[in-house]
Amino acid sequence: MELPATGWKYAPSADEDEDIGYVEMSLAVLFRGEELAKPDDLLALVHVTGPFPTTVSDRESADLVRTLNAEQRNQMFVGGFAAEQHECAMSERRPDRTVECLGTVRYRNISYDITAFIWFSRKHSVVAALFLTQGEFASFDDEIDTIIHSIDVM
Repeated sequence: MELPATGWKYAPSADEDEDIGYVEMSLAVLFRGEELAKPDDLLALVHVTGPFPTTVSDRESADLVRTLNAEQRNQMFVGGFAAEQHECAMSERRPDRTVECLGTVRYRNISYDITAFIWFSRKHSVVAALFLTQGEFASFDDEIDTIIHSIDVM
């Protein structure tokens, strides 16, 4: 993965690898700012390997979008982050079928804007790249494109 700008710090303490039945999940976290507990920007990469299809139809992609949009009503709490609102749609920012979600989350009483990209790789896996910022996404939109295009699942 290519990180086009300076200031990103790797947070090995946030890494997770977990086997759940037929599924393996790994998480890597990078951040910018003073400390991981209060990041200015955060990038979480999630890779889930399991019995997933190598290709996804338009209907399956649309089903995923509907499911993700319905979840906002549940205000999911994951890893201390509380999803406040989000909206998902199909995105053309990657060459494969990709879902992009935009919204806000709350972490330690700080509100962050979030954009997340989710796609099925050709290797029976699902990849998610989640970007959080206290600033404006427009200020590092090119960085996001570079990062999501450089992720290659082996």
